[in-house]
Amino acid sequence: KSLVCNSGVITEYSTYCHIPCDNPIKITGHCCPSCEKCEPFREGQPIASPYNITDPCIKCECVKGHTICSKHACPVLPCPESKWYTPKNECCPICKGHRKVQDFEGNCIMKLSVHREGHTYAYDHCTNCVCNDTTNICERQVCPPLACSPSNQRTELGECCPKCHEPQEAQTTCSFRGKEY
Repeated sequence: KSLVCNSGVITEYSTYCHIPCDNPIKITGHCCPSCEKCEPFREGQPIASPYNITDPCIKCECVKGHTICSKHACPVLPCPESKWYTPKNECCPICKGHRKVQDFEGNCIMKLSVHREGHTYAYDHCTNCVCNDTTNICERQVCPPLACSPSNQRTELGECCPKCHEPQEAQTTCSFRGKEY
């Protein structure tokens, strides 16, 4: 599990490894295995994936001469969705504008709601939060990487993670009064 703090909201999430090869190599001290070698001078730096990855939330880095790719959750944002902005080529939205900080006497503010101390609430279908001494602490589910393009991914109503839905082929025949045309 990883923790990230953003604008007074702590988000806890697990990391999904992205393993696009058949024979990954386990790297000591790292959660995710590796598929490809990378140049040692790129050690610890973000690198472009050697694979055709269309998900901007999958990031790759060079670790001990090997490419390791993983998918992380976006931090929970305290602003309403109408204030979200996703910079170009980035995975996660950020809050645009400024927030006026007020004292809520032990309560927490999230989006447009005030939550009392100890109150647990659903932020969205993937995230549950609890108010702890003016700080929202949220646990967010990370969706696994999918093998289909983002245009073929659909999230069902009430679900957290999208699933692959291939487009249906156009029907080439039709029937009328029992006859095929």
